[in-house]
Amino acid sequence: MMNIPMINQKHGNGIHQNKANVQMKRYLIFFLCFILSCATFRLTHTEYFPPSPQRLEQTLNKYHKKGNDFAVLIGGRSEIRHKNNISIAYQTLLSRGYRPQNIFILDSDGGNPPQFPITDTTTKQTIGKLFWWMSKNINTSNTLLIYMTGHGIKRKFNTSVFTLNTIEDLRKFEFIQILREIHPKYGIVITDFCYWGVIKDESLKNWVFMSVTDDDHTSYGTVFSRKFWRYQLKNKSASIIESFVFAGNNDPGVKKGANRPDIYSINPELLDIKIYSIDNFIDIMEML
Repeated sequence: MMNIPMINQKHGNGIHQNKANVQMKRYLIFFLCFILSCATFRLTHTEYFPPSPQRLEQTLNKYHKKGNDFAVLIGGRSEIRHKNNISIAYQTLLSRGYRPQNIFILDSDGGNPPQFPITDTTTKQTIGKLFWWMSKNINTSNTLLIYMTGHGIKRKFNTSVFTLNTIEDLRKFEFIQILREIHPKYGIVITDFCYWGVIKDESLKNWVFMSVTDDDHTSYGTVFSRKFWRYQLKNKSASIIESFVFAGNNDPGVKKGANRPDIYSINPELLDIKIYSIDNFIDIMEML
């Protein structure tokens, strides 16, 4: 019969002790790494506090309403590509006759990029104040275009939200409430971010809604919106629906099924309207 060597009790205890020491060292290293990562985060992370809308208040206080056509361009938690989207939209509106003073631009950085002038930072307060002003100053002789680009996400209860900055969101039902207080001749809303489809609300009869996707899906790239704006830029007589169709036919995201663009209005005749203004041309003629 084979003799199996026995490990003496003292030697066996030493092996178990070594294993316990190794395990303890691992736990200690893990704990130290965790403490260091927390300390690094506290040193490098700056808590964001939305600034007060001072610049917007100054702009509105000294603003003298002139012209009939207004636009609001909003970058929510915007990156460079979203700023470029706003730049293309801004240049298009200028080429279509909008007065620079009647184009209000909110950007999440709140800086002064070279592509366009910033009215103020994108926050809950600035959006609330700006659209409150719109509700008091825009009437059935005016038009209003709203373009929103950035990031959209889903919150609890399947709620679609537009991220304004690192800590603030605008929920879709909040935005609908804002629009219900504004009564232009007609309004256009173009949403260019994930999880936000067209709005279908019976009270918003004089509005056109265009989106790059629906409430349940992400969006893909920036081609769709840029094709839309560039078609508008190059074709002065193009209607909204014509530009929408062109963008859809030339967007790789649509062909892949990654984008699901939609356009809707309770009043179908509004789909044929043109994004166009004569306000700036009138200003030029008055200076001559």
